[in-house]
Amino acid sequence: MAGRVPEMSGPTYVLPDPSHPHLARIIGSETEDDAPPTAIRTQLDSGSALEDADPDIHSVRALSMASHESLKALNTKHDDSDDFWEPSAPWGLQWMCGPLWMRRLMCLGILGVIAAAILVPVAIFVIAPKLAQMILNNANFDFISADILEPNETGFLFHAVAKITNTGPIGANVEFNGPVTVRYKDVPIMTMSIPSLDVVANIGGPHLSASIDTTGQANILNADAFAGFAKAAIFSETFDWRLTGRATGNVFGLHIGVDFDKTLSLKGLDGLKNVTILLLDFPPGPATGGIKLAVTANLFNPSPVGMQLGNIKFNVSVNGTQVGYAASTNVTAKKGDNVVSINGVIDSVKTTEQSNLISKLLGDFLNGQGASFDVIGAEIRPTDPSKPPIVWLQKAFIGLVVPFGLPPLKLDTGLIRKVVAPAFKITFDPKEPWKPKMGAKSVVAEIQLPFVISFSVSSGSLNLKMLSDKGETIASLDSGWIPIRSNISGLTGNLSTDLNSGTLVIADNQRAAFQNLLKTVLFTDGDVNIPLIVTASANATTAAGNISISNITVKQTLPFAGVNGLSGTPIDIRSFDVVTSTPTYIDLKIVAAIVNPSNVAFDLNSDLNFDLIAHNQTVANVNFPNVSLTLGSNVVTAIARYQPVSADARTAGQQLISSFINGESAVVSLRGKANSSILAPLGPAFEAITLSSALPAFTISESFVTGFTFPTVAIEFDPSNPWSPKMSAPGVTGFVKLPWALGLSAKQIQMTINMLDALGSSTAIATLQTGWIPTTSSFTGTTGSLSVSVDGATLNISPNHQQDFVKLLTGVLFGTGTVKIPISALANAVGNVPAVGDISLQNFKYSSSIDVAGLQGLAGTPIVLESFDITGGTADGVTIGFTGSIVNPSSVSLNLHSDVKLQLVYQGQVLGHATLPNLNVVVGTNRVTASALYSPQTDAAKAAGLQLLNSYIAGNPVTVEIKGSPDSSPLPPIAPVLAGVSITGSLPGLTTKLLVRSRMAINPLTILALMVDAAFDATNPTGGQFTVTHMTGDIMYRGEILGTVDADTKIDIAPHATVSSPAIPVKLRLSIQDLLAVFDLLGNTLTASVVVKSISASIGAYPITVSGYQQDNIPVSLVLKI
Repeated sequence: MAGRVPEMSGPTYVLPDPSHPHLARIIGSETEDDAPPTAIRTQLDSGSALEDADPDIHSVRALSMASHESLKALNTKHDDSDDFWEPSAPWGLQWMCGPLWMRRLMCLGILGVIAAAILVPVAIFVIAPKLAQMILNNANFDFISADILEPNETGFLFHAVAKITNTGPIGANVEFNGPVTVRYKDVPIMTMSIPSLDVVANIGGPHLSASIDTTGQANILNADAFAGFAKAAIFSETFDWRLTGRATGNVFGLHIGVDFDKTLSLKGLDGLKNVTILLLDFPPGPATGGIKLAVTANLFNPSPVGMQLGNIKFNVSVNGTQVGYAASTNVTAKKGDNVVSINGVIDSVKTTEQSNLISKLLGDFLNGQGASFDVIGAEIRPTDPSKPPIVWLQKAFIGLVVPFGLPPLKLDTGLIRKVVAPAFKITFDPKEPWKPKMGAKSVVAEIQLPFVISFSVSSGSLNLKMLSDKGETIASLDSGWIPIRSNISGLTGNLSTDLNSGTLVIADNQRAAFQNLLKTVLFTDGDVNIPLIVTASANATTAAGNISISNITVKQTLPFAGVNGLSGTPIDIRSFDVVTSTPTYIDLKIVAAIVNPSNVAFDLNSDLNFDLIAHNQTVANVNFPNVSLTLGSNVVTAIARYQPVSADARTAGQQLISSFINGESAVVSLRGKANSSILAPLGPAFEAITLSSALPAFTISESFVTGFTFPTVAIEFDPSNPWSPKMSAPGVTGFVKLPWALGLSAKQIQMTINMLDALGSSTAIATLQTGWIPTTSSFTGTTGSLSVSVDGATLNISPNHQQDFVKLLTGVLFGTGTVKIPISALANAVGNVPAVGDISLQNFKYSSSIDVAGLQGLAGTPIVLESFDITGGTADGVTIGFTGSIVNPSSVSLNLHSDVKLQLVYQGQVLGHATLPNLNVVVGTNRVTASALYSPQTDAAKAAGLQLLNSYIAGNPVTVEIKGSPDSSPLPPIAPVLAGVSITGSLPGLTTKLLVRSRMAINPLTILALMVDAAFDATNPTGGQFTVTHMTGDIMYRGEILGTVDADTKIDIAPHATVSSPAIPVKLRLSIQDLLAVFDLLGNTLTASVVVKSISASIGAYPITVSGYQQDNIPVSLVLKI
C-alpha cells in the first residue's frame, strides 16, 4: 500500500497520504512555478490552515515554521528595505536579476524545504515509535497511594494515586489497551485498569510528566500467589511488582502501539513495626477472667500501599509466650498515620511463666524502664459479619507480628502524690543507740495512676532512704514483706499499711547528720519534710490473677511534724506532792502533762534529767524515768529533789516555797544539760531544751473546795419582809482537797454563798452570809470534809434580780428529780497544822451548784382527801370544809406564814376556791385542813358544777383540780410561783342515800282517777340546812313505771337529819288489771326504785338542782286511806 512501510514487529504507525495537496505543496510536488516566495511564507505562517486541512500535517508544522523563521531571519539580517521582497516583481525576474547572495539564499531555502520533506517521514516512521516506547520505558512511576479497598476472594477496588516523571521531551497521550496484568515473582496475580495518561510538559522544566488518580476493579488471577504478594507487601520493607500490557500512544498526532512492561519497586508496610501508643487504659471489668486493655495506637504505614483489612484479632505475646488476645474493628492501614482502637484482654494467669512475664511487663512499665509486647495476627474477617473470611487476606495477615512499646513512665513524684502518716514511733535501745527502730501505723500513700486499672494489693515491701539536703543517705529502713490495704477507684486511690518497727540503719559517717535531723525535728514548729527515696515491691491481685511488681522507685518526703521543743503547749503540772521530808532535802512527786504536738512518738527506754530553775537558780533536780513521749498529751511522773546548794539558790528556793504556801503564782523552768539523756543521737537535742511552767502553788482559792451537799433546805418567809427570807441548812458538808497531806484540822469557818442566775454565771441574785460558825473536819491524806450547820441565816434577795429569784423558786417548786441551784461560795477558815500551828486559809472559792430535789409542783402524788363536808350555803355559794394530805417529795421546805388561795376547777371551769391557811410545806407528807367556797359564776361553770354535784350525790367519785392563780399568795416572791400550781385530787362520791322509805296511801275515791298520796322519809347528807321545794320523777316497780311525781313541796331537813315529807300526789300508770292487783297488795311493802328527773332544792340560801339521781331498793308501804 502506498505511503506504508513494510510491516515490522514492534510499534506500528499510520502515515499521512503523500498525495495530500498540502503535503505535496510543501515537498514541491504540486508547487506552481510562478508561485512567489510570499506565498510560501504565507502558507508556512498559517499553521491553522494546515491543521484544518489535515490533522496529520500537525506533526510537520514545527519544521515548516522553522524554515520560515530562518528565511525571515536572513531577510532581516541582509536587507532591511521594504522592496527586497517586493511582491510585484515576478518570481523569475527576482531569481534572474537578483544579486548572487540572494540567489544563494533562495537556493538554501529551497534545499531546506526539500530536506524537511525528506526528514519528516523519517521522524514519523522511525523516530516517533522510538519516542513513544521511550516515554513508557523511561518513565518513573511514583505511587503516592495504592489502596486495596473492599477486598473479596476474587478481587477488590484499587485506588491509585501516582505521578509519572522522566518521560522525556515529547508530550503524548497513552491509552492502555485493556487491563494491565500485575505479576509477582513472574506469576500473574491480578489484572487492573489504568486510565489514559496525558504526558504534559513540566512548568519551568525541560521534561514532561503525568499523574494518575483512579479507582477501578482489580481481579485476582491466582489467590495463592496474590496471598504471597499481599504478605510481602505487609511484611517487607520493599517489594517489586511487574505491570505488563499494551498501550497506544498518540505522538505528533500519530496513534502508535507500544508494549507496556514495567517493574516497579514500592515500599512495603514493613510489618507495621512503627507503632506509637497514644492512649492506654484498663476499662473496668469483672474481678476475674483477665485484665481488659483499651489501646489507642498510631500504626505508621511507611508504604503507599494501603489495605482495608476489616475486623482483626491478635494474640498478645511477651517474649514469645502468649499472655492474652486483642481485637480491632474496621481497620484500614492507609499510607502514613493510622489511629486505631484495640481492645484486648490479658488472660488469667495459668502458669508461673505467664505470671512472671506479666509482672515484669507491668513492673518495667511502672518503673519507667519501658516495656514491650507483641500482637500477632490471628484472624482477619470482613467488617460485615455475614461475609466469610477472605482466604488470601488471612494468609497474608495471620502471623503478622506488630511490636507494641509501652512508653516509659516518669513516676518520680507522679505515682505517689502524697504520703500521710498520722503516727510514727522511734524506739531507742540504750545498748545500741545508733540502731533505733522506727514504725508507723496507718501509713497512707495517696496515688495517682497513669491509667485506670482494677487491682488490689495484698502485701508489699518498702525500702526507705532518708536523704540529707545534699542527697546523701542518712538512714535507711527495710520493712520486709508486710500486709498492705488498697482502696482504688478510677485513677485515684490509696494504699495503706502499718510499718512494723524496722531498724534504722545509720551510716557511721552520717551520725552527726542524724543528730542534727533529730534536733531539727525536736525544735521545729511545723512540718519537717525529710527527702525520701522509696523502693517498693508489691503482690497484687488483678483480673488476670496474682502478679508481683518489683522495685518501683519514687521520690517522696517523709512528713514529720516538729515537736516544737515541747513548748508549744506549756507543761501542765497537775500535782505536786511531798514524798519525803528531811532536814536537808524534800523529795517531791510531780505529775505533769507534756504535749507532744508531733506525729512522731519517742520511746527512749531511758531517763531524762533536767535542772529545776527558779529565779535563775537551780533549786532542784528533776528526773523523768523511762521516758516515752506518745502523740498528744503525755502524763508523766517525775521525782524532784529540792536541795538548793548555794546561798543564792537557797534564797530562791525559800521564795518559791513561800509563793507556793500563800497561793501566789510561781514560774519555774526545766533546763537541759549535757547528761540530760544517755542516748547519743538525742544528746544534743535535749541538752538545748528549756521548758517553762507555772508551779501549782497552794492555791486554796481554786482547789480547796471540791463540792457541797445540803441534805435539806428550809426557807421561811416573813410577810412583812418577803424579799429577805431566812434559810436554814443543817448538816452542810463541804468537800476539800489539799495539795499536800498536811494533817490539817479545821476549827471554824465563815462563808458567803451567792445564788446565781445560771450555771457558770457570776451574777448573784441572792446572798447568804453565815458569819463565823463552828466546823468540824475529817481528813485522810490530802482529802477531807468540813461539816457546818446554817441556822436561820438571812437570804438577801437583790432588788435588781427579784424576778430571777422567782425563776429560781419556780424551778425548785416544779422541778422533777435533782434541781441544781447555781452558787458561788467564798470562805475563810482557821485550821491547825501540827508542825506549823494555826494557819489562816483565806478566800478559798467554790463555783458550781448545790443539788436539791424538786417539789414536782406538789403534784407528784395526788391529794388524798381524808374528809369532805358541805358545811352550809349563802347567797354567794356553798361552803365546804375538807382535810387532805399533800406530799412534798423535795428536800426543800417552804414556810409561808400566810394563807394560800387556790381555784377549784372541774372540766376546765372554775367552780370556786379553796383556802389553805398559814401554809407550811415541810419535806414529806403534809396534812392540811382547808375551807372552800363553791360558787360558779358563768353559765358554763354552773353547768359543770351541776354535773359535779349530781355525780357526787349519786355516789360517784369525782376528780377535781386545784390550781394556782396570780392571787394565790400575798407574798410577792411566792405568788407568781404558785400561779403555775395544778394539783389533782379525787373527791369520793356521797355514800349516804337521800331516801330511807316511802308510804303510798290509796283512797277508793281517788284511786279511780289513778291518783294516790305518797310520803318519803328523806335524809340530809350535808352539814348545812337542806330544803326541797319541787320534785319530778318516776317510781319504778319491777322495771315498770308505777307512778310519776311532779309536785311542789317543802321539805326542810336539818344538817345530817332525816325527816318525813308531807303527802305528795302520785299519778299512777296502771291498767285495770294492775289496779285490781294493787288492792290485793294493801298492807304489804313493795321494793321500788326512784328515778329523779329533777329536785329543786337549796343548801342554806344557795339554790341547787339535783337531776339524774336514782335510788334502788326503797321499801314502799301500801295502805288504805278512808
